[in-house]
Amino acid sequence: MYEFFLLFFSVLLSGHFLFFLYAFHAAISIRYWFAIDIAIRYRYRSYRAF
Repeated sequence: MYEFFLLFFSVLLSGHFLFFLYAFHAAISIRYWFAIDIAIRYRYRSYRAF
């Protein structure tokens, strides 16, 4: 029973770790694409963005 609990806890922990890693990566990607978009708009300011 103790081994099962330890296995379940490790799987749960790894699942949470993967989820937080994915969420962190998504946040970094969104900031990265926003930075690229802003840089492109600043570079080619032939139109009004806002």
